[in-house]
Amino acid sequence: MSTVVPLVFWGNEPPSHHVTCVAISPMGQEVATGCSSGFICLWSLSYREFTRESTDDLSGQKISTMNNFQAHAKSIIVGASEQISALCYSQDGTMLFSASSNGEIIRWDSMDGACTHQVILEGTHSGLKYLGNPQTHHLLLVFGNYSKAYLLDASTLDLAIILNSDEQPNWISAMLPIPLSLYQKETHILGITAEPLIKIWDVPRLDIQFPESDCKAEDKSRHTDLKNVLHVTHWPKLIAQRLLVVGASYFKVLGVRAKSQLPELCHVDCLSHVFSLSGGDFMDDTHIIVWS
Repeated sequence: MSTVVPLVFWGNEPPSHHVTCVAISPMGQEVATGCSSGFICLWSLSYREFTRESTDDLSGQKISTMNNFQAHAKSIIVGASEQISALCYSQDGTMLFSASSNGEIIRWDSMDGACTHQVILEGTHSGLKYLGNPQTHHLLLVFGNYSKAYLLDASTLDLAIILNSDEQPNWISAMLPIPLSLYQKETHILGITAEPLIKIWDVPRLDIQFPESDCKAEDKSRHTDLKNVLHVTHWPKLIAQRLLVVGASYFKVLGVRAKSQLPELCHVDCLSHVFSLSGGDFMDDTHIIVWS
């Protein structure tokens, strides 16, 4: 079977497009943006340090170092049939997954833009999350404007397990896998519904094979004050885990503790009549990025 790889060329500036979703590569060196017309743009990130004169009242020093970054258009991936609704990278950054508004899930080679696998799942998908590492089974979490979620084999996009919502089922606004320990045999998958409820599914460790097309109900469910959540992501330091929760007009940083406790560490309101927030991510231990 032959593979067709579309190529797109542009001049000094990439073509303008309406961005519908964003994904940052694991090493923070590349950003993928999906658009309403169905193509995906890959951007290389370059960081630059510069100094700005300032005076410290205690030491008298007049120089401080700051960081800045720029995005440069790298390539455009063409092939999805409708608007891109979600994107995510594999943990090593070699694979890029996309979801489209018609239920299409595609696995792309992030190096050359080739489509390697494709499947259509019923529903409007709003989120993708990658689960796994080089030593374990690779899974892709798919969720959206419906009350269940799918776990797919990330290598083949075959259905592995369905996560059902039995208690007060509603649309799932955001989901996130949270590995509690390298030695535990389960991974928490946290979901926030439109109710709003926090739901927890305990799934087997990722190097354990799932029964074919199994179904599992949530293990915990409780009400929360996290309203109108659009995006949630995880800083995977096992000693000091953090969650970034983004709503249209705010973002919060939460801690992760046992028994599904999520203490609030930081809350920032972003009230604007011009734009609303749509997502965010951790850049490192002390920096986050949010976008509209």
